[in-house]
Amino acid sequence: MPAQANKAVSAPAPPPSSPPLPSNAQPPSPPLPGQAGKSSFSVPSHPPSSSLPSEFPPDTASPAALPFDPKSSSWKTRKHSHTLLTAHLLASNLSAVPIPDHPSPYDLLHNLPSLLSDTNPATLESAVSLAILALSHSPGSPPLPTEKLSISLTTHALASSKASTLAKTATLLSSICKISLSNFSTLLSTLLSSAASSKRPKLTQTLLSSALSLSTEFHPSYLPLPPLLSSLPSLLAHSDGRVRETALSLLSSAVRCFTAKPFAKVIECLKPNQANLLEAELASKPAASSAKTQASWNSAPADVSSQLAAAESASSAAAADEHAARAPTDLLKALASSPADFKDKVEAKKWSERVEALKFLVEAAGPEPYKLPKAE
Repeated sequence: MPAQANKAVSAPAPPPSSPPLPSNAQPPSPPLPGQAGKSSFSVPSHPPSSSLPSEFPPDTASPAALPFDPKSSSWKTRKHSHTLLTAHLLASNLSAVPIPDHPSPYDLLHNLPSLLSDTNPATLESAVSLAILALSHSPGSPPLPTEKLSISLTTHALASSKASTLAKTATLLSSICKISLSNFSTLLSTLLSSAASSKRPKLTQTLLSSALSLSTEFHPSYLPLPPLLSSLPSLLAHSDGRVRETALSLLSSAVRCFTAKPFAKVIECLKPNQANLLEAELASKPAASSAKTQASWNSAPADVSSQLAAAESASSAAAADEHAARAPTDLLKALASSPADFKDKVEAKKWSERVEALKFLVEAAGPEPYKLPKAE
């Protein structure tokens, strides 16, 4: 045989194997007549579930598709804007945050009152978190619209039903107060006046507790006396026992710093059990504790004499305004409607009858200081 015949004939190579089918693919359909030898695969009717974003349902826009609009009517857009502000604030460490595709940097500190007036619970909480971050990234003592800011906080953030929002708001209040004494005074004044005027006991308690907490943190000797003196009477007579208890604690802490003299009229109106509790609190702890948080403005002792002078001046101004606005009392006209026996009682021999006549005369003259018509 030829030499080539002795060589082993190699077996033909097997045909290439078909690639594995996708897990959700249908098996190949049988070829139609005339298409024998042609491969045919059915396309899956639905894409694999892993190709859909798990965090967003198919009918919801992803955050990347949302615009930057902190004043949008959509809470999702507002919350997404907070996320953008947070990211760029962390990156740039600026309070005026540059936003891509936005015509000018967003003045975050100036717009805090608007952001903190949000009515959506989730967006409001993210706004509080953003405000805390903005203050921590603002060097020195940044100027704040404190009056508008305090109104937004007392009206919305402190009125929240979410415990997490209230806890973050407490941190934000402390951060605002730490910047300056002016911020502390403005915020405390708003908290006290809002607590006194609130018709919601739960909100009143939250506002008053916040004021007590801040006064303890930065020291009660910095409390603004005029709003404190004007708000305490109604708070101490509140229908809610928790409010009365908190107001009494605030009064006792203020008396330790300013003495009882400026609060004499407030103390006179206390119920007997409140007066006893106040006396017991002052006896058990006669001096105020030191401040828990040291700021640049509360490192030195407060000027208590200036506080007392300011309170006396404010009280005198308020009394003068009230007296000027009050109509004069026509005493002769009032006497014309006196009881028939008024003249007899004035001239009576019994002192008790004369006292009755004098009592009527005093009441007819109106409140002190008396205001009678000027003589023509």
